[in-house]
Amino acid sequence: HGRLRKIVGMVQDVTERRKAELKLRATEKRWESVFKNSPVPGVVTAAKTGTCLAANEEFLEWIGKPAEEVVGRTMLELKFWMNAEQRAQAVARVEEKGYLRHFELRLNVAKGQRTVLMNVEPVDIDDEACYLATFIDITERNALEQELKLTAAAVEQAAEAMVILDHKGNIVSLNPAFTRITGYEKDEVTGKSMSGLLHWPTGKHDDSFFRALTGRLLMSGHWEGEVWAQRKSGEQFPELLSISAIRNGANEITHYVGVFNDISGQKDHEEKLRKRALYDPLTGLPNRFLLLDHMEKAIERASRRQSKLAVCFMDLDHFKPVNDTHGHETGDQLLKQIAVRLLQTLRKSDFVARLGGDEFVLVLEDIDGVAQVERVADKVVNAMHEPFALNDITVEIGCSIGVALYPNHAERAKTLLRYADEALYETKEAGRDGYRVSQR
Repeated sequence: HGRLRKIVGMVQDVTERRKAELKLRATEKRWESVFKNSPVPGVVTAAKTGTCLAANEEFLEWIGKPAEEVVGRTMLELKFWMNAEQRAQAVARVEEKGYLRHFELRLNVAKGQRTVLMNVEPVDIDDEACYLATFIDITERNALEQELKLTAAAVEQAAEAMVILDHKGNIVSLNPAFTRITGYEKDEVTGKSMSGLLHWPTGKHDDSFFRALTGRLLMSGHWEGEVWAQRKSGEQFPELLSISAIRNGANEITHYVGVFNDISGQKDHEEKLRKRALYDPLTGLPNRFLLLDHMEKAIERASRRQSKLAVCFMDLDHFKPVNDTHGHETGDQLLKQIAVRLLQTLRKSDFVARLGGDEFVLVLEDIDGVAQVERVADKVVNAMHEPFALNDITVEIGCSIGVALYPNHAERAKTLLRYADEALYETKEAGRDGYRVSQR
């Protein structure tokens, strides 16, 4: 039997290697923890085949599938990619650059097709080339950006002026319509008070107006109304203005949004309609509607002042023969000249209306009594005796007048007018060319 003479052994210090292995495992665990708990969807796939090796909870929830239906299958089988060419393009980008950053594409997930930003890092797992991909869903962000672009385009193209003010009412931003309407460029008005620039210079609004506007804004957050504004040229125009307050999370007003438009055309149209409704289109004198409104107000004034007023109902004598002989155009020219002559004959404070045909009504305020009215009536009758030159002819006519007084004969407008009409009829019965005072 042989005897053991010598034992030869080798001892190798593996402390550092052991430390490295432990450190690597710790690192791998940390990365695994980061991957699993990442707030963004993440997946690890085999580089060659695209087979899913691991997926975090965010990814599984995002695509709406459990882990057992995902791991071990390719992303194409899961219909994650739109098509094979899409994956090939992404892989080519990774191979070219060694990574992929913010690669925008459309992918199929539980909610349908989504727009995402994909980031890819090549990694080795058990000596196999893999890709760690993470995704940021930007569908809502893109939709919001598109909405903001459309809103910005709408603001730029809007016919109404739009302006953003700071909490002090100073201009921060404006659209092209602001410049078109006011004549001011953005760099001329930025930082300036809108009311001080556009509204105060008109002199049509006092401190109380702006205090009331500001008070309404602070209470309700909105104000809308008509104001006067002034362009850079100095021209003034009516403006329909709407202002709304913008508040932050602390309910503090940070900005105001103003929208306004030049309503000069609208006001001109309204004035034309008003004149058409209240004025005789031929002579420009007030019509029956405006006459009755004026009489009611004149009676109120006379009642407060304890004064008198007279209503004179006037009808032209021999007007029909002018129409029949010379035509309606000549008759219209005569009516226009009569309107002018009446206005020249009476005081500026007196009121003249045309009821239609050859009938006119005069309203005389602040009179002493019947004697003063008779003097005015005589003056009008004499004025109508003067010849009228109409183109190449001259015509002569006369007039008959009936008079009723407030409060002597009546205290209501329509009643006064009726009594004056009755007195006019008496004048005509008595031979025309004169006047009669109501005997009521």
